Amino acid sequence: MADLDGNGLLSRSEFNLYNVRTSGEEVADEEWEVVEDNVEIKKGELTRKGFVDLNQMEADDNEGDTEDLWVTLQSMGYNKELILDEACPFLMEVYTEDCSDAELRVTGIKDGGSALDSAVCQSVVSKVG
Repeated sequence: MADLDGNGLLSRSEFNLYNVRTSGEEVADEEWEVVEDNVEIKKGELTRKGFVDLNQMEADDNEGDTEDLWVTLQSMGYNKELILDEACPFLMEVYTEDCSDAELRVTGIKDGGSALDSAVCQSVVSKVG
C-alpha cells in the first residue's frame, strides 16, 4: 500500500509517507541512513525483505510488546482480525499526450476543502448498501 509507483520497492519518499501515516513523524536523514545500513536496499530503495526486516527489528526491540505493531497495522487500515476494513487501496493510471514531464503528488483530500470532503463522503455512502 505504500509502494506508490508500483515498482516493488519503497523509495525514501514512499517510506517517509508510510512513516508519517503510521507514526506521525517524518524520517530524518540519520534514520534513513540506519535503514540503508541495516536492511536490504536495491537501487537506493527499500526491498520487501528490508521492509519486513525493519518490522521484525521493531518487534524485537519491543521485547514481545505488540502495542506499537498494532498501532502501525491499524493506521494502515487493518482491524484486530487483520482485515483491511479502514482503507481502500487502488491503482491509478494516468496518460498524457502533450506533457513529457508530468508529475503527480500525494496530497490529502483536506486540500480540496469542505466541498471535496462532502463529495467524497457522498460518493462513498452512495456505493455502500
